[in-house]
Amino acid sequence: MEAAEQSHRQILPKVRDVQKFTELLKQFEGYNYVLVAYEEAAKNDEKSHFFSILEKVKHGDSLLFVFGPEGGFSDREIEEMTQVGAIPCGLGPRILRSETAPLYGLSAISYHLELMG
Repeated sequence: MEAAEQSHRQILPKVRDVQKFTELLKQFEGYNYVLVAYEEAAKNDEKSHFFSILEKVKHGDSLLFVFGPEGGFSDREIEEMTQVGAIPCGLGPRILRSETAPLYGLSAISYHLELMG
């Protein structure tokens, strides 16, 4: 809370802990946009999904960005997430560790929405 105040943040992002996969899927419907970081997308040189969703986000929209465990999501998990509205995206040409990928994602979102706004 103090860090948000210090950085003049108006809205606190919600960072949730690890959940059961089925519980995670149920939450998708509560968001305007759901992205899932998928290393296979990065390996296949997918670069546009993350950017195109950020281009659509408007003030007041909600965005859920899902990051998997070290080693990534299985093909079945990606398929299940896609079936309930998630959009798999790459985060560039590098495969990031599970502890650094969320920070990269938040930084890219901040840059796009706050600096480029």
